Amino acid sequence: MSIVDKIALVTGASRGIGAAIADALGKAGAIVIGTATTPEGAERISVRFAGLGVKGRGWRLTSRMRRLSCRLYNRSRTSSGRR
Repeated sequence: MSIVDKIALVTGASRGIGAAIADALGKAGAIVIGTATTPEGAERISVRFAGLGVKGRGWRLTSRMRRLSCRLYNRSRTSSGRR
């Protein structure tokens, strides 16, 4: 299965394992939205992606967005038959 031009949302993409996952997905051809908790962290992600040739950008994930992403995750697990 190819991930070229698929959209990947990676939380915690500004450092550590989140950054490594985001970079690997981007290098494999995915369009990556990497999240950070600060505007500066989001900008660092965007700059890093540009330097690596990764399609995508960094976004600041606010607490409201975190709650929404949790609901979307839970809904996707339920609709796919996973608990």
